[in-house]
Amino acid sequence: MRLAVVALPCLLTLFLSSLGLATPLSNYDLTQLRQVHAMQQSPRNEAVAFTINRPGDPLQAQNFAPLRELLWVDHHGEFHHLLERAMPIGQIAWSPDGDYIWFLAQQEGDSTVSLYRLSPQHPSAVKMVSHTTDIEGFNLHPDGTTLVFWATPPTQQNAIARIADAPAVNTLLYRVSIQDALPVQSSHPLIANQHIIRAQFSPDGQWLLITGSKDSSTDQRTTYPRLAIHKANGKLHRTLNTRGKVHTAQWSPDSKQVAFIGSATAFQPTWGELFITDRDKGEPRQLATQLQAQFRDIGWFGDSSLVGVVHQGTAASVVKLELDAPPDAMPHRLVDAQGIVSRLSTSPGANTLALKIHSPKHPSELFRWQRGKLQRLTVLNPWLDERRLAPQQVVDFDARDGTSLHGVVVALPTKDKTPRPALIYVHGGPEVHESNGWVTRYSQPVQVAANLGFVVMLPNYRGSSGRGYRFLTSGQGDYMGKEFDDILDARQWLIEQYNVDPTRVGIAGSSYGGYMASWAVTKHSTDFAAGVSAMGIANQVSKFGTTDIPSEMHHMHLLSEPWKQWTWLFSRSPLSHVNTANSPLLLLHGEQDERVPVSQSQELYRALLNGSDSPVRLVTYPGEGHGFASDPARYDFSRRQLRWFYHFLIEQHQQLPPIELPD
Repeated sequence: MRLAVVALPCLLTLFLSSLGLATPLSNYDLTQLRQVHAMQQSPRNEAVAFTINRPGDPLQAQNFAPLRELLWVDHHGEFHHLLERAMPIGQIAWSPDGDYIWFLAQQEGDSTVSLYRLSPQHPSAVKMVSHTTDIEGFNLHPDGTTLVFWATPPTQQNAIARIADAPAVNTLLYRVSIQDALPVQSSHPLIANQHIIRAQFSPDGQWLLITGSKDSSTDQRTTYPRLAIHKANGKLHRTLNTRGKVHTAQWSPDSKQVAFIGSATAFQPTWGELFITDRDKGEPRQLATQLQAQFRDIGWFGDSSLVGVVHQGTAASVVKLELDAPPDAMPHRLVDAQGIVSRLSTSPGANTLALKIHSPKHPSELFRWQRGKLQRLTVLNPWLDERRLAPQQVVDFDARDGTSLHGVVVALPTKDKTPRPALIYVHGGPEVHESNGWVTRYSQPVQVAANLGFVVMLPNYRGSSGRGYRFLTSGQGDYMGKEFDDILDARQWLIEQYNVDPTRVGIAGSSYGGYMASWAVTKHSTDFAAGVSAMGIANQVSKFGTTDIPSEMHHMHLLSEPWKQWTWLFSRSPLSHVNTANSPLLLLHGEQDERVPVSQSQELYRALLNGSDSPVRLVTYPGEGHGFASDPARYDFSRRQLRWFYHFLIEQHQQLPPIELPD
């Protein structure tokens, strides 16, 4: 029995469908989409615990934390709601015996995020562990009598002055015994000499695998994470040579090995390679060295084989690797998902996988793979069947230097020979990629744009992940060089293949994609008729001095000391090409952004306002960071973005649109 959630949009679209009308997907619809978030398979059987989001009304709420519902599905496929109401829920985990589900939440009356436990058979949540500050994560000992959690110690900040070189407040590791009667508090950390990102007991309970960093600064956490094996009492056993960025790590069932997703070199912009190492000695060795792809998640199938989620180009699959195979052996495809797998969960002794999968027709849903068959367990947005979704296809084209490039195009079919407007959405990073799955979200409302008549393209330019180390690093040290040539080549290919009007091509992106959008409408204003830059870089010189990841910028993107080439850096900044700008640019930015501070958009806005005749507007969002959290802000963002393109590319106005959005 699949879980189907029927909401008001479903009833409305069923009525419209009865009249023979297909309803286009709207920006409001995007705020009402449900999808699977956290999930974990039970260690005892094929049951799966998971959370889904509870949409709010962005027209009514001013600001609110994302709400989650906690559910579980048993091995028969029957679903059970575990909490009476939705609430902000963090990490979830089964107890080692499979009798309980543990989760992080801040319920009514809680001063901090605490750790709760409930029985799937008798769902009444009991607070088990609390701390003076929010608990950020936890891991249960295999015998079920103790656990570790990580949280910051109580501190007092200077309310008058903030000192840049003051010691960072690290997240520390605590160990407590599980008491059934009363909530436990702990004040004595088990490990206090580093910042704790994650911790995991070995299956035999004798060891702890710690993902940590020197301190809690974003620069250290993202650029220089490290893996270390400690004894269960906290004593360091050995630190692993992980070279660069690390994503996830898993103990083998016999507690003798550790598998992890990491980086081939210290200069690799993101993780994606699979490694295995012995617990006690030896260097990590890379597996599947010939696979030009990115590992996204892993799990163990017994002591001698691994399963992994692999993203390759615009596709994804689940593969199986035998540890006794040669390092260059290609993995065996285990699951043909017919969509994009983003996460998997395994359990000891069970040849069953819980999978989170999205596709061009739906956001993330819960699936189960068992005995070679894939079964969809949830249908969270049945009303999508009544929405008009434009066809989506994977495309291949060559860059001007012969490099093969991939992307996704979304467009409604038409018999009209009139050239159409187009939008190119450029992903951020640049070390991420677009897959042939659900590509519509608040920052790139692809299906909404396609239903307005735009041909929409999402190219994977050089520097994107999913195609191996060489392609991933091919744009390093060359901001807006060949990587942007790829965008220009994508534009030209789209014009030729989809009957696109070359005078009505727009470009949008967030973060590094926002940088590209700003570059497009300043340096290449004759090629792009309008742009929307969200959280984008305007000035590479000032960005280095204000970003929270200067080391990543230095060692993984620029590959040299910024202070030795200020002039070149500024020449690769949109700010230096304001005098050639003549296309409208909308700048959207969160005021609390630490990755690309809001001052970047403010600099470009001021320069365009005073040094160019091109229409420009700056919209900032209080309380939002590098990526928006609240539905009201997301809704406003997507509406303003598409109104901007509709105003300039379809209605072809020359002046700014009204400040207020239409009802």
